[in-house]
Amino acid sequence: MFFGATFPSSSVYRRGRGRTTFYYSNGGSSQQQGEGNQEGGNASLALQLLPVLFFIMVTLLSSFFVSDPVYSLSRTQKYNVKRGTQDLDVPYFVKETFANDFQGNLKRLEAGIEDEYITNTRSECYKQRNYKEHMLWRARNFGDEHMLQQAKTMALPACDAMQQLRQRTRHG
Repeated sequence: MFFGATFPSSSVYRRGRGRTTFYYSNGGSSQQQGEGNQEGGNASLALQLLPVLFFIMVTLLSSFFVSDPVYSLSRTQKYNVKRGTQDLDVPYFVKETFANDFQGNLKRLEAGIEDEYITNTRSECYKQRNYKEHMLWRARNFGDEHMLQQAKTMALPACDAMQQLRQRTRHG
């Protein structure tokens, strides 16, 4: 079909001893010499699997070169020593060997910690406000006075933390 070539409307394949014959409905036939063994098929299969195997090997090797993060914003068994950033006093946790292991710029690390903390807290505040608004909407639409009071008094700890951060940056 491309460049003036046409495809036969039907064909029949016949396989004999190491030889494949194609019979086309337009009367012509074409013969193709087949391989007596399947070494060519195995080699092409291996070539097709090579990129997949390469990808798996790179993934496995890269996992050996990835190190643990320097800090965590939440206390875990591994990160159990509490510290606070100098500027905003954002709490973060490090390993017990942090003082000996960390060789980088502490000021830059703490700036990254503060950025991550602010981003996470802002996102969590947004989620809490959306949930509170949803609860208020449901309580008003269903006429549920108990749910309305519960929604009005719902605490928004992430929003409170954002407010405290704003106050620290104004006064600090």
